[in-house]
Amino acid sequence: MKIGSVFVLASLVFLSAALEPVFEFRPADGKPYHAGDPPEDLPRLRFPEEKFSGEQFTVEAWVAPGGVVPGTFQFIGNNGYRGIVFKGNRGRMNVDFSFQLYDMVPNFSLVNPDTKIWEGILRYHDKLRTGKYGTELVPLKECVKAEPFRWNHVAAAFDKGKITTYVNGKIAACGTSRTRSLPISDSAVQIGCGQGDGGGSMAFFNGYIGSVSFYDTALSQEQIAENFRAGKNVYPDGRVEVPRRRAALFAGYSPDFRRKLALTERFERNIPAPLQEKNSKFEVVMHNGAPAIRHNGEIVPCMTVAVAPRDSDEKMNASLRDFAAAGMPFQGLLMQNMTIWRNGIYGWFLAPGKYDFSRIDTVIQAAVRANPRARIMLRLKLDMPRGWAKLHRREAGCTVDGKTDRDQPSFSSPAWRRDAMEAMQAAIRHIESSSYAHHIAGYLLSGGRASEWYWWGSHHGLVDYSPVNREAFREYLKKRYRTDAALRKAWNRSDVSFGTAEIPSPEQRSKVSEYGFFRYWPKARAVIDYRMFASDTVADCISMFAAGAKQAMKTPKLIGVFYGYTLWHRELENQGFHALNRILRDPNVDFLIGPTSYDRRRAGQEGDYLCGYTASLRLHRKFYFDEADMRTCFAVNNNVYRTPTLEETLNVHWRSFGNSLTQGAGIQWLLLEGVSTFHHEKLMEQFAGMARLEKSLLDQPRHSVAEVALIVDETSMMFVNDAKKQHQDYVRNAKAECGHAGFPFDTYLFSDLFEDNMPDYKLYIFANVWHLGLDEYEVLRKIHARLSRNRASALWFYAPGFITYGGNSLKLMNRLTGFEFRLERPVRRARLEVAAPAGMSKYMKPDPEYYTFDPGFSVVSPDAVIHGRLRNLPVLAEIRGPWGGKSFYSLTRPTAGLLRGAAEAAGVHIWNRSGDLVRANAGFLMIHADGNGRKEVRLPGKRRLKNLADGTVLPAVDRLSLDMRHGETVIYQMNPPAASGL
Repeated sequence: MKIGSVFVLASLVFLSAALEPVFEFRPADGKPYHAGDPPEDLPRLRFPEEKFSGEQFTVEAWVAPGGVVPGTFQFIGNNGYRGIVFKGNRGRMNVDFSFQLYDMVPNFSLVNPDTKIWEGILRYHDKLRTGKYGTELVPLKECVKAEPFRWNHVAAAFDKGKITTYVNGKIAACGTSRTRSLPISDSAVQIGCGQGDGGGSMAFFNGYIGSVSFYDTALSQEQIAENFRAGKNVYPDGRVEVPRRRAALFAGYSPDFRRKLALTERFERNIPAPLQEKNSKFEVVMHNGAPAIRHNGEIVPCMTVAVAPRDSDEKMNASLRDFAAAGMPFQGLLMQNMTIWRNGIYGWFLAPGKYDFSRIDTVIQAAVRANPRARIMLRLKLDMPRGWAKLHRREAGCTVDGKTDRDQPSFSSPAWRRDAMEAMQAAIRHIESSSYAHHIAGYLLSGGRASEWYWWGSHHGLVDYSPVNREAFREYLKKRYRTDAALRKAWNRSDVSFGTAEIPSPEQRSKVSEYGFFRYWPKARAVIDYRMFASDTVADCISMFAAGAKQAMKTPKLIGVFYGYTLWHRELENQGFHALNRILRDPNVDFLIGPTSYDRRRAGQEGDYLCGYTASLRLHRKFYFDEADMRTCFAVNNNVYRTPTLEETLNVHWRSFGNSLTQGAGIQWLLLEGVSTFHHEKLMEQFAGMARLEKSLLDQPRHSVAEVALIVDETSMMFVNDAKKQHQDYVRNAKAECGHAGFPFDTYLFSDLFEDNMPDYKLYIFANVWHLGLDEYEVLRKIHARLSRNRASALWFYAPGFITYGGNSLKLMNRLTGFEFRLERPVRRARLEVAAPAGMSKYMKPDPEYYTFDPGFSVVSPDAVIHGRLRNLPVLAEIRGPWGGKSFYSLTRPTAGLLRGAAEAAGVHIWNRSGDLVRANAGFLMIHADGNGRKEVRLPGKRRLKNLADGTVLPAVDRLSLDMRHGETVIYQMNPPAASGL
């Protein structure tokens, strides 16, 4: 049957007269909804939660799935998620229910509100979890499936934890969940898609959805079967043609580069002359308030394109030519030793002391031909060639059961450090002596897994249990404790010595707590020692190789590394990333780089940096590159961070540009999903516009205008069970919520609070400062001295100062914050009740979350102003701090409303109150819309604004009022009213 304009839905006469749905979705025009990729007018509906108890529930839908759409690769065969209905907020792991197909098999799942674990009938690799608590695994190939290109009736019934799914009136699967009542919240219901980790839409259905009905009861098999039979009157048998949703998008798209872009053709008619200088000196300097790159004494634009060697050399060079035509001279090339990708620069490191540099020369010379004025940043991987591990078996990084990362070493391996150093320096000396040396801007030193200084082998499990790493750990303990007696006392073990100490087992390290959320120092000292050792070891390696690279250069070039992801990672046990303060103080490291946050890069989100300590980078004069490895609308995957429409792709790229201007960073556009995913007229014209603007705005001021500092402590992370959700609540999510609170803010490491050149702020947000260090009272004195300089306000979260080397201390919490606390163990499943909105709670919205804390803390100070309670326990409060300023406390997680209220109470200027992303410094303002509607922005004074997209100038304004769509981005150049040049 062909679905056309004459198709009209019949009314639901087939439903039992005694049992009508409580709520249903059916398109207003009477035609089935064409759900697919890219999504158009994705239905997002208010769900009448007050009409559903949650104990019993049924969802049923008529769907006609399409097949694989050639050229889109949205699914591999039919093995992909196709969302029918989703309700909740996966970004907060609050999922009421999700109903979807996977490999045409119905899945019905929810997130347990207490454990935050997925439950229900859901896919697990190539099987389906069924039975009691999902313990019975059924191969997907044996499951009852919906048929593509035909109408199918699919349903799921929930009855106090018992779940049954149906396909065309027949039972497909049965199972039970530990959750006995669906956590029905006030969130909207989405039709035709699912959600990814960050809350962005994904898993588009790719087909027709005729109707979706919701019942506040668990329909029986007989009722489901009757609804199926009755529905056949409207949805008869026969083939249903599902047109391709992406056909219009792909019109004119040439992934094979056979069709050149217009700007590339113009460039090739007038190719610029080659670079003439003989020497190139690159350095990082402070310029107008932010780190900048200077070349031979001149500040230069540094927006970069980097190609991954997954494509042919011809395609890579064609892509480099596109970006050259767009005006981007900086290029990133990967120098790898592995041979899994036989494109780009590979296989030059044959064996220790044996190198073949011809491939390096060939690829770089081709890149220079593609852009005769290229400035090249080489990613120099420090991995080992095949066969190396066979010669050094004791020095290969491994899990406790011996799994290794093919031929790759432990970071503690002396042989690797020696051989990799010799190879790196030999390559740099060869490049520095070559005819293209003046094109080289710097080297990105890439060690460990994925080039990012993850310990090799860490994707197999907890590492590193190699003999060489055990020996290095013992040496670390010797330096730390000096005597066996001191080690025994610290570890509280009489049988341990420097000769017998072992790396803690995976069972001791992972998902373990001695004190609720916290690792208890007197009992977990061996684990915490190993965490510190792992980070120090990575920092030692980075410092050693950075110094070695500088020694090998003829003229100064930039040296950078991937590092500093502690604001983003859920799991930090296995990473070794807790030594950013050391890297920032290393004179041989010029820049850091990291990807855009993967789960927060969609429209309406922040697009934050994985290394988000932008103010600390500025404080220590380190440049930062945002590695924007974007999955455009032409990408060949179904990742949550792919932007499925051209409009969203352009808006998200423009947001990245706005982030770079307002945060004083650079961008490296990494074409990780294939160079062809950027080969499009509108994308490249946008990049050309960015390149022109970047060059023209080099002298625009970038000084911070933030009145709020977000303080995050990496050392405190050592003392927590980071598998628990609270870890991300107070770290990653704190920064995300700050982005929507309506004011510019600066993010620092806690260790930078005591730097003399750190500016003063009106409000300091101490996100996770739960451990003050060895001399905690001296650190407390310094914190109060900092706050008292301008009688600043402080906002403390959860357990400020609670963890000490001598045990846990409510006394220190009191001395630090001014609040008297009572320990509550535990606080279980309680919702936050906010007092009448005022002060810090002025902008707080009802919080649907059920909180559980162990340990928990309540405020018992008689003179504190209480703003919120959990089960009548005061947990949101305000008092006068010991330093003379306001002291705010919250046990519960940071939210944009809470942060905005505390900031306003602290005298901070609020730029925006609608929850949109607003970023600003002295020279730029960006607004990224979190939803549709009018956006009001109040500036701290009159400013002359120029819209960087269309050139519109507003001569002297202190307010903006903009009508914006969800995900739209606007960037302004901002100057005092009398400024010229706009």
